[in-house]
Formats: sequence, structure tokens, C-alpha cells
Amino acid sequence: MITGRIFKNKFAADLNSIYYGGDSNIGIYFDTIRLHQFLKSLHTKIQQDNIAILDDIKGESPEIQSSMLNQIDIDNTLYYFPDLLLKSVLLISYSILETKLKEICCLIGTEYGLKDYVKYRHKATGKCDLMAPKEYLSVVVKADISGVDKLWLDLFNYKEIRKAILHKGSEISQEVIPEVFKSDPNISFANGVVTIMDPKFIEVYIDKIDNLFSNLVKSFNDQFNLVEIISTK
Repeated sequence: MITGRIFKNKFAADLNSIYYGGDSNIGIYFDTIRLHQFLKSLHTKIQQDNIAILDDIKGESPEIQSSMLNQIDIDNTLYYFPDLLLKSVLLISYSILETKLKEICCLIGTEYGLKDYVKYRHKATGKCDLMAPKEYLSVVVKADISGVDKLWLDLFNYKEIRKAILHKGSEISQEVIPEVFKSDPNISFANGVVTIMDPKFIEVYIDKIDNLFSNLVKSFNDQFNLVEIISTK
């Protein structure tokens, strides 16, 4: 038996394309796969580069060797990741999260003739671009999003990290660091500066974004009766 699904209208197809992809939308699912693949490719490339650097300087004088070796993470060359690149991936991921949440709110608001989300967002001055959509979906759309509350709050924890990287040159005060990150070995706040120590920190974040949208779209499919499941022998 083969099981499939049919979207009942264009709105259903457009909403699902935000996660699964469609004719005019790449989809969060594929975005997260690409980001994971980029991190793996970056890892491999840096491994190769570090090995090549070590090989290139073998014939140099001891003074030059010492100087050049101090410019790379010689104690752990196989897992050396430039902090700047990892921070860039975090910012890209955060941007995708905010953009797609806005897209969902605009799409649902238009379909059901509700308050325009963009205008609503301008008035919600006390909310960030991550929490304003949550409020809009629960208060204006009156959708039941309780099933993704924890996922949403988990992602909110990254807000101060992103703010420090984007607006403060990675400087961060201890009082705004979420407790969940203070014991995370994949990120450091030594000397009041955000340093991403391992790509695993980004990978976990990417997976949380994927989980939020996967569960959010599934919830809307059920609540709004957007999908028909079909089975064929």
C-alpha cells in the first residue's frame, strides 16, 4: 500500500512549501540540509588546508615555522574552525528563521482575512521578530501552537548570542547569557566575548529550526484541515 497526501487548495500548498519546498519556495527542510552540508564541507576544507600548511612549512627555518604554527590551532588542527565563519552561519540561520515565520504569518493572515501581519508587527514594539509571530498566531489567528512552545522558547535563547555577534562585536555581559549555554562546551564567553568553539553549536541550532517548522506546519495542516491522506494498493 502506498500512502500519499493531497493539498486541498493553493493556500495549503503554499503553506506546506515553506517547510517542504515547492515551485517557488526552496523550503526550510532543504535550507537546513544545505547548512549542515556547508558545515561538513567547511570542516573538510579546513582539515585539508591545515595539513597543506604544515606540509608547506617543513622546509622553512625554525623561526618561520614557529611563527606560522602560532597562526593556526596547531593543538587541534583537524577540528579548527574559523570563529567568524561559524558566527556567519548562525546569523544566516537566524535570518531564515525570522523570515519564514513572517512568511507564515502573512500567508495565514491574508488567507483568512485577518489583521495584516506587517502592520501588526510595527505596533508590537515590545516583541522581537521571533516572538511577535508567536503572539500573532496565538492571539490573532487563534491557532493552537502549544505543541511547539518549548521549541520556540529554545530558539529564543539564541537571541542574545545573535545580538552580541551582530551589534556588539561579539561582546556580551554575563547577566544576559542564557543558563543553558553557560555549561555548553561548544561555545565560550571567556572575557565577555562570544566564541563558537565547535560547529556542533550551530548544528543543534539548525536542527531546532527544522523541528519548529516541521511541527508548526503539521499542526496547521491538522487544525485547518489542509491535507487529505490517500492510500492506494
